[in-house]
Amino acid sequence: MAGKSKSGEGTREHPWHLKTPIGTSEFQAFRDEALDPPALVVKSGSTELRYHLRCIDDLH
Repeated sequence: MAGKSKSGEGTREHPWHLKTPIGTSEFQAFRDEALDPPALVVKSGSTELRYHLRCIDDLH
């Protein structure tokens, strides 16, 4: 994942806590396989973005 800092398990209960590459903003991300379709969820403040979970495999 992008960012300089990462912690958490990548689940809704224990999301990854990430920072932007320049380190000025923080956001959370987690996998949610219960959604239809399964998603990578990225949250920054009250904004939530969802990406098809297969996007991780597409990176390779």
